[in-house]
Amino acid sequence: MICSKILKKLSIGIIAIGLVACSDSATDTDIDTSEPPQLPEFKQYQPDTDYFNNSNKQKSVQAGTGYSSAAQLVQNTVDPLFSSAQVYMPFFNQAQYSDPTYNDGIWEWTYTIEQSELTAEIRLTAEPNEGSGETEWALYVSTSSSEGANFEDYRFMSGTTAMDGSQGNWSIFSYEDGGSTDPIVTFNWSRDGEDNYTATYSINTSSTSTTYDITYSEDGPEHSLEVVSEDGEHDLVIFWNTDTGAGYIDRASEERICWDAEFNNVSCQ
Repeated sequence: MICSKILKKLSIGIIAIGLVACSDSATDTDIDTSEPPQLPEFKQYQPDTDYFNNSNKQKSVQAGTGYSSAAQLVQNTVDPLFSSAQVYMPFFNQAQYSDPTYNDGIWEWTYTIEQSELTAEIRLTAEPNEGSGETEWALYVSTSSSEGANFEDYRFMSGTTAMDGSQGNWSIFSYEDGGSTDPIVTFNWSRDGEDNYTATYSINTSSTSTTYDITYSEDGPEHSLEVVSEDGEHDLVIFWNTDTGAGYIDRASEERICWDAEFNNVSCQ
C-alpha cells in the first residue's frame, strides 16, 4: 500500500517539522525600532481535513476503496505531519518571558531551558526589513549535557514572516559537525483570506531514500493534497470538495479512483 510506504519513509521527518509561523495581527510594515517585532505564533495550522474525520467516520466504514485509501493516508500521515508544532513550541514560548536587546538593526532574545540532565541556551534573532515587508528570524541552540552530543550556537531554524501575515517560510537544520548548511525540512505557506491557503513541506534527509514535496491547497470548498517524490514512485493527488462531497485519488502508475457524496466509488468523468 502506498499509504504505508509513505508513512514509513516520512516518519523520520514528522518529528522535525510542523512549525508554522503566523503574524496575524501585524499589518503595518512601518518599522518602529523602539519595539521588537511580534514573536511568531506557532499554531497547529494544519489543513482542514474534517471531511475525512468526525461525522464521516460512520459512513467511511462502508466507503469505497477510493475514499477509504484517501482517508487512511490523511489521518495516519498528513494530520500528524501538520500538527507536530507542539514538539518545538517550548523553544519559542520562553522568548516572551525574556527582554530582548537591540543592536545594529537586530533584535535578540536569549534564555535558558532546563530539562532533566540537559541545559539549553537559546538565542533567537529577528531582523525587520521595511523594504521587503518581512522579518528574518533565526534560532540558535547551545547545549550542555552529561549524556549525548553538545551543541555550540547550532542553527536550528531560520525563516521569514511577512509583516502583513500573508506568508512565511521556515527551514530546519540537522546537527552535523561543523554545522549544517542544507535544511532537512523546509516549510512555505501563504494565505489570502479565510478560504485560500497553501502550505508546502519539502523533506530531504539522509534517512530517506528519496525527497518529498507535500503540498496542501485550499480554495473555497475545493481542497487538494499532492505528494511529489523524487523517484516518482510515491506520487499521489487527493482532491475533495466539501460542498459536493465528491473527490478522487490519483496514485502513481494506477488509475484514478473517484467517489460521490456517499463515499461510494463512481466512474470518473
